[in-house]
Amino acid sequence: MKKIVCILIISIAMMDGNSKSLKEIKSIEENLMFKHSQLEALTIKSKLKCKYDKIAEFGVYKDDWALVEFNGQFGFINHEGKEVVPTKFDKIAEFGVYKADWALVEVNGQLGFINHEGKEIVPTKYDKIAEFGVYKDDWALVEINGQLGFINHEGKEVVPTKFDKIAEFGVYKADWALVEVNGQLGFINHEGKEIVPTKYDKIAEFGVYKDDWALVEVNGQLGFINHEGLEIVNTIFDEIHAFGEIHSDWAMVISSGKKGFINTDGKVVKD
Repeated sequence: MKKIVCILIISIAMMDGNSKSLKEIKSIEENLMFKHSQLEALTIKSKLKCKYDKIAEFGVYKDDWALVEFNGQFGFINHEGKEVVPTKFDKIAEFGVYKADWALVEVNGQLGFINHEGKEIVPTKYDKIAEFGVYKDDWALVEINGQLGFINHEGKEVVPTKFDKIAEFGVYKADWALVEVNGQLGFINHEGKEIVPTKYDKIAEFGVYKDDWALVEVNGQLGFINHEGLEIVNTIFDEIHAFGEIHSDWAMVISSGKKGFINTDGKVVKD
């Protein structure tokens, strides 16, 4: 009986000892897990610190984004530590200054835009970018090497940068803008299409001679374009008089000293 009691006491002691050991092991495991999580956090933090020269506060430019700098180049990281905008820009402006959810960016003096997702929506190739809506809703005037064009609200170049000058829309005709290349004039429409080629030295206002017609000049020779941009009367005349001066619906024309008439269809009146 004494032997049985002793065995029970020893067994209980062993169980207590094992239980204590299990608790100790569990405590060590939990401690290791905690330290491991700390190590992961430190590793992420360490990676960020090691990679970037400077890290700004989150939320200054955009919620959950922080501006980062590496070798004088800027980009963004998000709240997960992911680089959502690579550090390749010399300058990054605030979002929403030019357009909602867009930020102006610069590389080697060339301008473009990134959007709120970090995508380069307009490539950094422009010398200048004007504000949206100055010339036309959702369009911005852009310039490369002194040549002008337009981008739209999607970042697409709707008018190529090939014009020396672009006037405001609606000055000559609704939805048209006068454009100039090497002193030659033409028109673009509200869709960005070159509706009248830049080949005229002068273009008068529409409606002076006839409704929806404008007098045009090339090398001192006169003609007419219509409201669709078509050259309705070729630029072959030295002079064109007003319609109705001598005959209803006719205009006197002079070429090399010879006189004649054109009608309201733009055709030369035959004898």
